[in-house]
Amino acid sequence: MHKQEQGYVWRSSENQSQGVGHVVDLVKNENVDVIFGSPSSRITVPAAHLTSYWNFPMITWIANSFELSDKNLFSTLVRTVGPLSESARLIVTMFNTFNWTKIGNLYLDFGLCLYTAEGIKEEFSAHNLTIMQSIAYHPATVLTRTVMVNYLSIIKQTSRIIYICDENNLRRYMILACELGMCNGEYVFITTYLSAPTEDIWKMNDAFDEQARRAFQHIIYINSAKWTTDEGREAIENFQKEVNEKAALPPWNNDYPLRNNITSTSAEDMYNAAYLYGLWVNYSASNVLDVRDGAAMLAFSKNLSFDGIGGPCDIGMNGDRVPFFWMNQFRGEDTQPEVVAISTDKNRNISITHGFEWYTADGNHPLDEPVCGFFGELCPIPENGI
Repeated sequence: MHKQEQGYVWRSSENQSQGVGHVVDLVKNENVDVIFGSPSSRITVPAAHLTSYWNFPMITWIANSFELSDKNLFSTLVRTVGPLSESARLIVTMFNTFNWTKIGNLYLDFGLCLYTAEGIKEEFSAHNLTIMQSIAYHPATVLTRTVMVNYLSIIKQTSRIIYICDENNLRRYMILACELGMCNGEYVFITTYLSAPTEDIWKMNDAFDEQARRAFQHIIYINSAKWTTDEGREAIENFQKEVNEKAALPPWNNDYPLRNNITSTSAEDMYNAAYLYGLWVNYSASNVLDVRDGAAMLAFSKNLSFDGIGGPCDIGMNGDRVPFFWMNQFRGEDTQPEVVAISTDKNRNISITHGFEWYTADGNHPLDEPVCGFFGELCPIPENGI
């Protein structure tokens, strides 16, 4: 490690214009060598356009937009967060595993739901899989019962395997899906989120709990995994404790997380961002490269692997971390979330931990199309009617 004193200058941006302005200030006035951030994709996108224009290095540890995967546009940006859109590659692997070829999409056209949906479109096109229906609705849409039933009814006409994403309305959708006969074991609902599920996602202690409990048995819940081994879990827990202890010291003087045992969901990703930059500083110094050459930093980072806090941090061919995922089902009498499989080999394979549980008549995974087709077209009635 080349010995260099590293300092930092902090700016907090509340919107896109502030973010771009702060980048100008940091580069032109503070003379920084790299931009870390922003946590917000909305702010990162215009800021990363500017750093690309300047060929200035930028690393983000949490901005998750699918748009930021395009390194023809964002030619100096590296991400140590695994974009949730990468779960689309895992969904393709799942389809190959269960011999599925068709999916229907129903999702909120915003944020993480949108990012995954865009990933599904790209991955399905690349692997000759079919999107039968794609219903995306604006965040301002008033989701009355009638509207939601109509969406589900349209999807039901052509899809048995369904990507569904709307964190605030997933429970309502699933209860209505059961009312429409979609909880008979012949349908699978796939949803994706960053954080791991809890029973609170379906259990509201109201009159609909029993319906929701039955409905959520038909969901495969995919979320970003922080670790894959017990050792990784212990390492992250110790690291999070250390972060809280240091946050209570000057100059932060914030002991609230420590007193209330609150853990950061992204501290290890930020650690990985700082570690990756340290690797680049060493490499650029050893090879007499300009540490401020953003395109060179991106090229250095591609296919880079190093040990992160909770396990390996693998940077993909486009300079974004390739995440791994937990696949959860809600199981047992209490319908508790349980990890049933973990993605491996950069989401090209699945490692079964507890096995998937299906509710079909024969206990096997459902088909992605009825034997006779959605409209009976594959089982024509003989002319004699027999």
